[in-house]
Amino acid sequence: MQLKKLMMPIIVGVFIITTSSAVLANEAVEIVKKLYSVADGKNYDAEFMDKLIASDFKDHNRDHVVEGVSDRDATIGFYSQLAQGFPDELHKLLMLEPVGEDKALLYWEWSGTNTGSFFDIPPSGNKVKINGIEIFRVKDGQIVDMWHVEQLDKLNKQLQGVKHP
Repeated sequence: MQLKKLMMPIIVGVFIITTSSAVLANEAVEIVKKLYSVADGKNYDAEFMDKLIASDFKDHNRDHVVEGVSDRDATIGFYSQLAQGFPDELHKLLMLEPVGEDKALLYWEWSGTNTGSFFDIPPSGNKVKINGIEIFRVKDGQIVDMWHVEQLDKLNKQLQGVKHP
């Protein structure tokens, strides 16, 4: 009888911890869905992106660091450049899964037609398609961390008109 009385609070505690972890991870999935619902060219919303990405956001794979440009500003600027350079761009979320308590894992396919300038590259009119994978960490309803890998070499070749298998 005494053992049953002791076990009930433990079982309830484990249930609460497990349930709250799943809720947090699912929040990360929902935030990532929101990000990509407004990141594409025809839906791009700079104000929404500004609210969704935390002020202390960290891009753990940022290759091109520019003095005085934060990871947050560089990331928001990158999504803006994609929308400008590829107005018909579309991210297909092929796999989106919760990871741990506060992360989401995303595997995507991105496609578009380069009809606008993209950074310093003039429009080529070329259709492009690449894949990538990202992990996002969410805190208080905002994206605070991102790890990512995408087929940038393939994108560059497609912009130049080089056929890629």
